[in-house]
Amino acid sequence: MTLSISAAVDHLVGLATTSVIGVTVEGQTVAVIDGWPTQIGKGSFIIGLTQPPNPAISDSDAQVDGTRSWAGLGAKQVDENYSIPCCIDIRMKGTQKQARDIASGIFDTFAPLLIADLSLGGALAQPGWAEINNLTHLPLPAGTAPELARRHLITFTVRCRSRTTF
Repeated sequence: MTLSISAAVDHLVGLATTSVIGVTVEGQTVAVIDGWPTQIGKGSFIIGLTQPPNPAISDSDAQVDGTRSWAGLGAKQVDENYSIPCCIDIRMKGTQKQARDIASGIFDTFAPLLIADLSLGGALAQPGWAEINNLTHLPLPAGTAPELARRHLITFTVRCRSRTTF
């Protein structure tokens, strides 16, 4: 029996990669990161985290929350329900609007790609689907004076449902 989580994450990484093509922040290409990043640049689209890690905190927001249950007695099917956390993090000098516009532009490219194929490239078996859930925009400062910059963080989850037959 193959569960869908790994294939779903892989598909989201592909959609994120397509969403950031040609997008730069202060000359740096926006990075797509699958899971825990080794470093955070000026722009990141992270699949598998609700927000970039804080080195001062030892635990992580990296997780896929979900449940598995049998789809009836003797059905030899498992229903999977889970959420994959994602975040778009833009850090730059300039105005908050500039940081928000870049982050929103990336999200606005990503969302229609996801909606166009709710099975995530076939990762979610029918009657499976995916949807964007828990969307939050967070305007934040970045850095300290006199180098104070702007940061805009968009966090969301991709909620998935799949039925695996074995």
